[in-house]
Amino acid sequence: PTPAPTAAPTPAPTAAPTLAPTHVPTPMPTATPTQAPALVMHLFSSERRCKGRPIGRKWGALGSFKWVSEAECQQACLGMPECKFAVRKNKNGKCSAFQTCNQFHKKQVGQWKTWSKVEA
Repeated sequence: PTPAPTAAPTPAPTAAPTLAPTHVPTPMPTATPTQAPALVMHLFSSERRCKGRPIGRKWGALGSFKWVSEAECQQACLGMPECKFAVRKNKNGKCSAFQTCNQFHKKQVGQWKTWSKVEA
């Protein structure tokens, strides 16, 4: 069926064309997003540990309180966002996490290995 006529007539055409829309065009898409930098563990000290208590105040917690290899200790720190330093006692293989390591413990030199988390 034919639509009903409109109540008011449409305006008469003008001699000049209507202006183009004034909205700002959408910017071009950005480049492909970049990946976050990869994090790796870097040897910080081959003899000493960070001063103070580890995260959670529990020694060995980063390695589930059991003997872990150096690689397992480092990997555990990489998997824990708040871990910035991994400390492993050579004698028993227990691994602990630290957020800071501004100073070293003064005793037990030679009994620890400490790694820091850095961007690759």
